[in-house]
Amino acid sequence: MLVVGVNGSPNRFGETRRLIDEVLEACEAAGAKTEVIQAQEALEGQDRAYCEDCASPCPGTCLEAGNLADAYDLLKNADRDPCREPRLFRNGQRAA
Repeated sequence: MLVVGVNGSPNRFGETRRLIDEVLEACEAAGAKTEVIQAQEALEGQDRAYCEDCASPCPGTCLEAGNLADAYDLLKNADRDPCREPRLFRNGQRAA
């Protein structure tokens, strides 16, 4: 089984990553293979960080090469994908 964690936080080794690592450690203990995708790294080198050509079926123009293509390949092959985005602080309070 392949479990892929996706870290959407700009802080590569912050609290969000720590939570992802905890989940993945438990998955590894249960026998799964694990990988982590850093969202910012996956988007590096993209002309745009979003798709402008979306259609049905998807032409895949944003996935032709680079880090984003590698990230999507990992996700396509994953059996599970626990995603996590940061909960940022506002005025000293954690945002919901």
